[in-house]
Amino acid sequence: ILHMDKRLFKTIVLAVLVCLIPVVVVWKFDEIRTVFSFVLMVIRPLIIGGASAFILNRPFNAIHRGVGFLFRRTKLVKLPYIISIVLVYLLFLGILTGIVVAIIPEFIENIKMFVGNFDDYYNNLVDFINNLAAKYNINISEEIERYQLAERLDISGKLSEFAEMLPSLLWSMVDTTRSIIGVVTDLAIGVVISVYLLAEKRKYKAQSKRLLAAMMSEKRYHQVAGVLRTILNTFANFVNGQLIEACILGILCFIGMSIFGFKYAVLISVIMAVTNVIPIVGPILGTIPAALILLLVKPQSVLWFILFIILLQQFESNVIYPRVVGSSVGLPAFWVLLSITIGGGLFGVLGMVAAVPTASVIYYYGRDAVAKKLKNKKWFSRGKKQKPEQEEPPQDTGGGNFAPQQQE
Repeated sequence: ILHMDKRLFKTIVLAVLVCLIPVVVVWKFDEIRTVFSFVLMVIRPLIIGGASAFILNRPFNAIHRGVGFLFRRTKLVKLPYIISIVLVYLLFLGILTGIVVAIIPEFIENIKMFVGNFDDYYNNLVDFINNLAAKYNINISEEIERYQLAERLDISGKLSEFAEMLPSLLWSMVDTTRSIIGVVTDLAIGVVISVYLLAEKRKYKAQSKRLLAAMMSEKRYHQVAGVLRTILNTFANFVNGQLIEACILGILCFIGMSIFGFKYAVLISVIMAVTNVIPIVGPILGTIPAALILLLVKPQSVLWFILFIILLQQFESNVIYPRVVGSSVGLPAFWVLLSITIGGGLFGVLGMVAAVPTASVIYYYGRDAVAKKLKNKKWFSRGKKQKPEQEEPPQDTGGGNFAPQQQE
């Protein structure tokens, strides 16, 4: 009876918590988000280090296998790890250096050229609008001239506004400088943390297994280990795949724009590559500023550019994405869009990026739970010739393995 009372008590407490937590989150959402943002800012170096180690884990594993093979006949256990860490960071710095040398100067030159020719581009846009207005008998030139005259006559008002904004502008510059120093410091600490995580990951993995085994039964341990393994592999596949896909898309965008003669190919290709890290919404976010740039440069080319981006995105979605990212994030398009909407609304751009692999894990285990419930419901599956195929969980490719081992 006492055992049943304990089970009943646990069930009641769990039910109350399940009902109260959503109410508290909705009621105190702004306060919770403020606290969450503060905690994220405090542990930002740890997040940077963990994310860096997570991204570099697979290249590190590949390098370590090769280095370990060279030192397989020696008793130097830690030397292969040290050499592998040095090599993976040299590779990472080499890639960054290549990007800086090959892309950044051209990128900056494109920006300078765009800013220097902005007046000409503005006049081109005004002429384009006037031609359209003349073609459809719309008289808007007087309104444009009146607006420009009003802007020129209101110089004194703008000077007074600038004088009032000057103190706040100076404080903003101080805050910006302090933020930059903080980010640089966090990046340095994050690099050190990532080195420790890569060098001691086997020890940390073994400690995590021991902690889980000490806290729960064998059955629960296997369940939690499987969930953690799926989460780590899904996130690893998604992050690495999105980064590789973004680079491929940027290169293809640059090649296509160079072939078709679009201006500012480097600037627009970098914008498309960076925004493509965000699934579904990213290409749209990148196309808008790119189209606006070309609208100022040459309005007649905007439609052709949008058509080119649509064809490029179709090629990327149907050819590149399935081969680079694969089926590791097997989430239907509707759930991808829904997860991005919720994640972006709650946590901004970071939430949009993390929402897809998170929703993929939830979808996988939810589908598996539904399949197990329907397995014994003969009335539902009656008349079906065959059972639906079940997708395989994400393969273990270095994202982490919490499965128990016979020997540590």
